[in-house]
Amino acid sequence: MRGKGTHACLPPLISHVPLLYAGTVLTKPSPGQFSRGASDTFVYPRLPFLGDLLQLRVGTTGEGMFATWHLRTVEVVHIASGERWLFNCHNWIDKKTQWGRVLPAVKQQ
Repeated sequence: MRGKGTHACLPPLISHVPLLYAGTVLTKPSPGQFSRGASDTFVYPRLPFLGDLLQLRVGTTGEGMFATWHLRTVEVVHIASGERWLFNCHNWIDKKTQWGRVLPAVKQQ
């Protein structure tokens, strides 16, 4: 995830056909994660292949210092197949958005 800086919990949810989702909550960021201007990478080795992704819901609990954050892009890569999806946001996640956004997928070739 790029373009953000927060210390709040971040639960990204991936949605795909047939409308199932996988959710993971990042509750304890390591030092340096979620820093302003940083790119953070997460690997979920036990997450099964989800098929073609349609959207991603990303947000925060709104708790803690600096809960408001600006998100540029989320990229999801299925390592085994090499398939990639971009989820562009280029916007704030804050109280006005109820601490979350749903981003449409753009499949990369």
